[in-house]
Amino acid sequence: MDLGDDLATKEEEEEWWMEWAALKAEWDDWHINDAELWGLRNKSQWIIAAERISKSFFRRLCLKHPASIMLALDPPFDHQRPVAESTHAILDYAQDYYSYLFSEEQSGPQEDITHYLENDVWTKIAIKLEATDKQDLERPITQEEILHALADMPSGKALGPGGMPVEHLKTCAHILMPHLLEGFNSVWENAQELPKDFGLATIILVYKKGSPKDIRNWRLISLLSAPYKLLAKVLANRLTTQLPVLIDNTQTGFILGRHIHTSVLLARQVLWHAPRQDLFVAFVLLDFEKAYDRVA
Repeated sequence: MDLGDDLATKEEEEEWWMEWAALKAEWDDWHINDAELWGLRNKSQWIIAAERISKSFFRRLCLKHPASIMLALDPPFDHQRPVAESTHAILDYAQDYYSYLFSEEQSGPQEDITHYLENDVWTKIAIKLEATDKQDLERPITQEEILHALADMPSGKALGPGGMPVEHLKTCAHILMPHLLEGFNSVWENAQELPKDFGLATIILVYKKGSPKDIRNWRLISLLSAPYKLLAKVLANRLTTQLPVLIDNTQTGFILGRHIHTSVLLARQVLWHAPRQDLFVAFVLLDFEKAYDRVA
C-alpha cells in the first residue's frame, strides 16, 4: 500500500470534516436567526393587534376572564352608601355612574363657550385643508362608498337593538342599496335629522381587571345597529385620508399608518438615553374620566 495515498485520503477527510463543521455552524446560526426573526415578527404583530377590539381580543378576554356576573357593586361616588347586592340596587348604581359619565359638562353659558372656541381655538389652528380636499369630504355619498364600507365591516358581530346583522345588509345589498343611498344622502346633503331610534344602542359591560365591585373596572361596549355602523364607516373612510394631514404626528393612536406602540418605544428610548447623558426626565400619564368633555 502506498503511504502517500493514505496521507492524501486523511487530509481530504479532515478537509471534509472542517467543511462540514463550518456548514453545520452556518446552518445552526441560520436556524437561530430565523427563529429570532419570526419571534420579532410575532411580537410586532402582537403589539399592533393586541388591543384591537376584534374576535381574537375577545377570545383572549374569555380565556383570561370566564363569563363574569356582577354580583355586587360599590357606590360609585358616595362611599358612605351600602354595597349594592340586589339586581335593582346594582342597576341604580350603574345608572348613576353612567348618567354622570355621559352628561355634558359646561363651565359657562353656551354663548361664551362658542365665542371662546371661535376666537381662541379655531382661529389658532394653522393647518387648513385645500379647497379640493374640502369638496371631496363634502360631496354626496356614492354607492361605491357604501359597498366598500360594507365589504370592510366584519361579520359575526353581536346584534344591536334592531336585530339586523351586517350579513343581512351584505346579502341584500342589491335590494337595499337604493334605500340606503337615499337615506344617507338625505341626512348628509339635506341636513335632515336622523331618526331618534337610529342611534339607539344596547349597552353591555365586560369585566376587565381589578375589583369586580368597582364599576370603573368594567369595559362598556355599545352594540349599535348595522345601518348606523355602515353610515359611520362610510364617513370614517372619508376622514381617514385627511386625518394624517390635520392631526399632528405626535398623536400616534387612531390614525391610519400610525401605531400607539410608537410612543411606547419612544418612551423606552428616552429612559435609556437619559441616564447616559445625565438628563432629568419626567413622564406624566393622565387618565381622564369624561376625557371628551375636559380636553379640547
